Amino acid sequence: MANINLSTRQAGSGMQKRHLSSSGNLIGGVLLIIAIISVVVLSFWEKKLKSNVAIAESSYEQKYANLTQGRNRDVIDFQSRIFALNNLARQRNSVTDNLQNIEKYLVPGVYVSSYKYDKNNKIIQLRCVGENHDIIAKQIASFKNVEYFSNVNLISTKVNVGGGFEFLIEIVNK
Repeated sequence: MANINLSTRQAGSGMQKRHLSSSGNLIGGVLLIIAIISVVVLSFWEKKLKSNVAIAESSYEQKYANLTQGRNRDVIDFQSRIFALNNLARQRNSVTDNLQNIEKYLVPGVYVSSYKYDKNNKIIQLRCVGENHDIIAKQIASFKNVEYFSNVNLISTKVNVGGGFEFLIEIVNK
């Protein structure tokens, strides 16, 4: 009897599918190998970048420490002193003007032991030491004759331990 093939499939199509599936496996394998190699390369690259970042951070910390130590602090301190001196120079009735006028009109035999200045009220308080009451009176009269001062008052006097008298004068600037 004769063999009759009742299937609708062609005889060569099974071979073609097997060839397509083997080429798909080959492409998938190649892609898998590329992915694994990429992961390995990226992990090494990440380690290299982390070490470069650590080196850069330590270099930054070292340079920052060098900038904030030693003579640089002196420069910063010097700059802040310049700002303070500029502010003092701009003030009217500044401390230097007061001290110049006090020095100019200080009577011989009197010396200043303390100085306080209230900028808001323009009041100078001087604690002075003199030998006797006559010198204290001459000192008050000397300050009263200065046009720079509007009011001069004797606040207190007391006998000094080392001799002489200690007296407190309050002077109001114009």
